Amino acid sequence: MFWRRRVWQALQSIDESFHYALDWDFILRAQAAGFTFARLPRFLACFRIHDEQKTAATYDVGVKEMQALRLRYLGFAPSHVEIRRAVAPYVARQFALHWSYKPGLVRY
Repeated sequence: MFWRRRVWQALQSIDESFHYALDWDFILRAQAAGFTFARLPRFLACFRIHDEQKTAATYDVGVKEMQALRLRYLGFAPSHVEIRRAVAPYVARQFALHWSYKPGLVRY
């Protein structure tokens, strides 16, 4: 993620009490403060998936932290089905853009 200095100054910092969902907390606080996000047309980075990766190794911690953020911002804990249903349009759009870019159907 990239953000402007004014976003950082408005939000103060990353909440280090989160081990797993600190980036998501930052995004939610930025949205709550009125900042908007833009999708960049290309991937600028990627990551490897392996057994010792924080995302895989501390997934149980992540589930608890993500649940706490959902409760804080939504006021309830959505089911897995509700989460998948809410995320599906975003994921479909990203796949469509990605696979349209590869053969040159979409240009940025």
